[in-house]
Formats: sequence, C-alpha cells, structure tokens
Amino acid sequence: QEWNILRLKTGLNITKYFRWTKPQKTDDKLKGILLMKTDYLTFDEIFNILADLFYHISKIVLEFKRTI
Repeated sequence: QEWNILRLKTGLNITKYFRWTKPQKTDDKLKGILLMKTDYLTFDEIFNILADLFYHISKIVLEFKRTI
C-alpha cells in the first residue's frame, strides 16, 4: 500500500531507481523494504535521488496529517 502511494504521489519515476519487496518471514515487524538500484550512479546522483524521495515523503505525510 505504501509503495502505491509513493508511486502515485511523488511525481518521480520512482520505479526507475527503487523496488519494493516483502521482508523475510522471520521479521514480523517489517511491512516492506525499499531497495535502491545504484548501479552506474555517482554519489551525488544517489544523494539527489534520495533527497527528492524524502522531500516527497514529507509532503505526503503532511498531506495525510491534514486529512485526519
């Protein structure tokens, strides 16, 4: 569910850099794991992609809090 919200609301081509996967069954506390594809990316590119992602996540969280 969180992955679908991120894909729809970020406005980023999130599937280009990230993949959502289920955790191993040994850890019941985790709902999912977000994996980043970093092949052929520089540190600056990785940093900027993550900064954009966290910016959009904070916007989504604020939007959600306003609706409660």
